[in-house]
Amino acid sequence: MFLLNVVLIALPVLALAQTQDQFHQMAHSLFLESDVNKDGIIDRPEIDATFHGQDANNDGRISRHEFVTFTTSHTDDQLLINIANSLYDRYDVDGDHHLDKHDFDNFYTLLDGNANGVVTEEEFVRYWSVLLSDIAHQHGRK
Repeated sequence: MFLLNVVLIALPVLALAQTQDQFHQMAHSLFLESDVNKDGIIDRPEIDATFHGQDANNDGRISRHEFVTFTTSHTDDQLLINIANSLYDRYDVDGDHHLDKHDFDNFYTLLDGNANGVVTEEEFVRYWSVLLSDIAHQHGRK
């Protein structure tokens, strides 16, 4: 449920956030929601569980349609749909227009700044603060 939690929390707040401190606070909240077992780290099983939850047709890949439908099923707000598409583009690390295990491996590597196999809160907040700020600027938020 990692990415679902991230997107469900991030989308509405991202549409409103405007300062670096707000992105930092949002990233901290995302970490708390994403640390499913509350052990203070995000580990690979927490990432992998999300993949399986979003693969609606169980083909081992998440299409843009599956991702956007899954993450925006609670809204028809075009800004939030655009932000979901931007997140999909960021997750699609290899640019093949599908999210698969390889993309989740790459994404986890990006999160794990010191490459020790786990993502600490500091690593997570640093990565997401920058990413959320970039996406907000991409969608006209200053």
